[in-house]
Amino acid sequence: MKLGLLKLSLTGTAQVNSMGKEPVKSSVPLTREKILADYKDVFEGLGHIGESSTFVVNPNHPPVQHAPRRIPVTLQIEVKEKIAELEKKGIIQKVTGLTEWISSMAIVSKPGKIRICLDPRDLNKAIQRPKIPDTNIRRDTPQIQQNESLYHT
Repeated sequence: MKLGLLKLSLTGTAQVNSMGKEPVKSSVPLTREKILADYKDVFEGLGHIGESSTFVVNPNHPPVQHAPRRIPVTLQIEVKEKIAELEKKGIIQKVTGLTEWISSMAIVSKPGKIRICLDPRDLNKAIQRPKIPDTNIRRDTPQIQQNESLYHT
């Protein structure tokens, strides 16, 4: 199984940095197998959010309902099978009632593989995101330099 996510070029000892501590030196080489074993939960499963998730939509933004995009006749059977597979795995859920928001479905087809994506551009415009204070690098840099022992890069 080749993931292509990490490229390791470490030899000898590995150095791991963490906040508030001195670098930890290990005589065990950091290998692909060691990373896969130590962080097994990260590399397993589908990576979907879980049972449910919530977000707040701006009540002043009108709901958008896109008409379905046309699916090429040659891909219709594959798309139906893929949708059934995604539903069976619990990634998507069939909606039988009325819904205010309908996003377009985009299909990406490669030889022997089909991918179904959602085009949520209109929904993204209506989502109210939490306000997170912006950090100011010029303001925070002197603090980082004073506490240099806490931060390792």
